[in-house]
Amino acid sequence: MNRRQFLSSLGGAAVAFALVCLVSWTGSAWAGAADQVGATFGLMLHDVVGAFPAVEGLVVAVDGEQLYMDLTPKDGVLPGQEFTIFRKADVFRHPATGQPMGHFEDILGYAQVKRVQPGFSEALYVAIPGQAQARPEDGVRITRGRIRVAVAPPTDLTKTNADLRRVPFMIAHALAETKRFQCPDPATVQELLGTERRGVTYLDVTWVSGITGRALFSRRLALTRAESAAEQRFPWEPVPED
Repeated sequence: MNRRQFLSSLGGAAVAFALVCLVSWTGSAWAGAADQVGATFGLMLHDVVGAFPAVEGLVVAVDGEQLYMDLTPKDGVLPGQEFTIFRKADVFRHPATGQPMGHFEDILGYAQVKRVQPGFSEALYVAIPGQAQARPEDGVRITRGRIRVAVAPPTDLTKTNADLRRVPFMIAHALAETKRFQCPDPATVQELLGTERRGVTYLDVTWVSGITGRALFSRRLALTRAESAAEQRFPWEPVPED
């Protein structure tokens, strides 16, 4: 099963992204390793939320696999972001009054931002098979609704016996608390790699698109020590052994 097929099979639900966390170290395991990872991820949350602004714009041109949008850095657009391309369809009306209430929408495909200029954004056009070709005046957006994210459970590749089973639950909880993301059960996701560089332990976080299988967003921070108050336990977490 490839990455894209795996993402689409998670619980039968539509998952927009996978969150892959890379954690590694050398030597013996230290106490509170899971809490340090959770605390470090907390420092990334502002950047994570900022990478997924609720924004809407228009297609201004399409040239093969290149698509151009009227969105700019002022709209919070960054390279790697992924927009849904849609076209307004028939009007739907109130059943009693007959007043128009909105339009149905046809989802045509996706636009993954490659380059952001002062007056426009250039994106890779990913069409949905069987749908109409995108054209100028079609809409593009990052949803205002909660984005579904699969959090990958970590695997210790260093034989240090640190108990990191709590990590995906802590990260999923932190994401849910932002009110921007919704996470399926982390236990259903199975991907993690880890390395250590120059004796410093890092938390590497990568967001992977469930549409294209491409990495969209990455951050790295050295682990920080967690305060005792941060060592909160949640009912669904495994009993810690670190």
